[in-house]
Amino acid sequence: MRNLVLVAVILQLALIEGKTENYKFGDIISFERSCPCDPNKTYKHFAIYVGDTEIDGKEKGQDIFQRTGPVPGINPPKLSDCIFDKLENEHKSAAKKNIESKDNYFDSVMKPGTKEEIIKRIKEKKGKCGVYDPINNNCEHVATYIRYGERYSLQSGTSFEKKFQEIDKARAAKKNMKAKLLEIKTEMDCLICVPKKG
Repeated sequence: MRNLVLVAVILQLALIEGKTENYKFGDIISFERSCPCDPNKTYKHFAIYVGDTEIDGKEKGQDIFQRTGPVPGINPPKLSDCIFDKLENEHKSAAKKNIESKDNYFDSVMKPGTKEEIIKRIKEKKGKCGVYDPINNNCEHVATYIRYGERYSLQSGTSFEKKFQEIDKARAAKKNMKAKLLEIKTEMDCLICVPKKG
């Protein structure tokens, strides 16, 4: 029995080590997880792989940058912020489901930033992520901003994907409505203009 446990531990460590080797600086890593309150629902947590690249504020062994949950050691305490961490810590999630994968899902339509641009965005966000909001300011927004320079959250392949699609449609409709109102206002300016004297 002891040998079986030892083999399982070695196999798990080999899988974890193997995954890390597949990542390159700036890759988005997603962790599909089950929700704590309802294990039948899933969401994705996102991080940026930074490997052993030296960046101000990053300690040896820290190989990811992410928006995380409660941040220990900060006074006053914060519920969430952008920090460097270790990928191995994400393997210790209490979620029943925790599937890790490279998730550079916008690479086919958006150009990833250069290493210098990604480092600049990390420095901009480190410790300054603002108030966490699952719809407007979550870990996926941070990861896509760091990699592409634009903030998106799709939660693709999760229980919340359709909700995020509805949010995107509502935002697009609101943006279109603002543009239409501006167009109408511009046209109606002629009603209040003063004719030039001749």
